[in-house]
Amino acid sequence: MSRDALEQLLIEFPASDHGIEVLRAESVDGDGYRILSVPVFLYALSRGALVDAEPGPRGRLRFQRMRRPSPGATIRCYASVPTTPRHVYEDYLDGALARRLGLGPVSLLDPDIVAVHLADRARLTEVAVFLDQLVLTGVLRFWEQGDPGAPLDGAKKKNREQPWELVHPPALETSRSERSG
Repeated sequence: MSRDALEQLLIEFPASDHGIEVLRAESVDGDGYRILSVPVFLYALSRGALVDAEPGPRGRLRFQRMRRPSPGATIRCYASVPTTPRHVYEDYLDGALARRLGLGPVSLLDPDIVAVHLADRARLTEVAVFLDQLVLTGVLRFWEQGDPGAPLDGAKKKNREQPWELVHPPALETSRSERSG
């Protein structure tokens, strides 16, 4: 594991359906914590957002408030049945066109979710055309904006009897072209 990955902090964000999503973050000198992960279930929060957090249970930080939203956005893509999130990422969201649109990095959650970061919210219309084409060709079932979107505590309430937790692996800045070189 890289030194940068070891220095990443874990911040717990309560979700609206009796769960916790644990994102990776880095401390920003006296200015809170910058989110490094791409959220899968959380709404109104994206990679690059600055948040305040305080010590919590299990040696992790616990989210307190949003300090500054990300200049980017989170988009949740749902892979069609014959494909997988990894296939969607490797074949469509890690290529030259996706990079030109400002897409990446991603968080993958089987069986069907690819949460992708859009670096600049102003490009959302362009990205929507690209993602709509993936829906029309059958690669994706649908996609939705996670940020900008609903309030941080989530607008979609689901009843779950058992608590759940999603812990993100260390955030990496790699693309296929960087891995091969």
